[in-house]
Amino acid sequence: MSELNLNEFQEEDESLSLIQRLIMVFTDPARAFKSMRQDPKLLGIYLITGLLIFITVFLSAYTPAAKEAIIDQLQLTGQDITDQSINALLLFGAAIGGVFGILIPLLVAFIYHMIVMFMSKTGYKKTLVIYLFANLIAQIGAILSLILGRAMGTTFTFSPAMFVDMASNPLLYSIMNLLNIFSIWSLVVMYIGFKETHEMNTKEAGITVGIPALILIIFTVVTSSMAQL
Repeated sequence: MSELNLNEFQEEDESLSLIQRLIMVFTDPARAFKSMRQDPKLLGIYLITGLLIFITVFLSAYTPAAKEAIIDQLQLTGQDITDQSINALLLFGAAIGGVFGILIPLLVAFIYHMIVMFMSKTGYKKTLVIYLFANLIAQIGAILSLILGRAMGTTFTFSPAMFVDMASNPLLYSIMNLLNIFSIWSLVVMYIGFKETHEMNTKEAGITVGIPALILIIFTVVTSSMAQL
């Protein structure tokens, strides 16, 4: 291959469309994130993320557990319990949850970027895009868990927590739930994203992904331990 053709291939590799990036984040994440160095293309992936968040929130809202919580709330406030009032509250709660849900990625990406700033001069927009593409995997896993759980009539998770009784051992359940396949896959993809888009070395990318993950583990253990007291 001539030098001219090689350069043309590299330029093409760095200007992937949104659809190509969505596919390659699963099949070839290194190439997908490399293409984001010059052109992060934020709007498309943020709209897709927002759509998935609303789907997740609405699937979570319309569950037997959520319905029971609404009935308990209506009983405590002395209001009439009707299908109309239950559905109205479920819809309202889902809508509010969805609105706040689409703002959460902005905050989470900012936390990651605070770490990035110590090791890279690239902007927040790229960090946000990395997080959105990587978190896409975790969101899909959450939606699949909700769909399968509804079909099976139980709580479903892609983790060893499936084999732990949450009511009798919430601490162990929470720790095992951290080993969710989709969550780990998402972290690996995010690690690749920081390496390729921010052009970090292995240590820097590992620190950027590892610190928030460690904080999450500590927070989960502490809050679950307190719940058992």
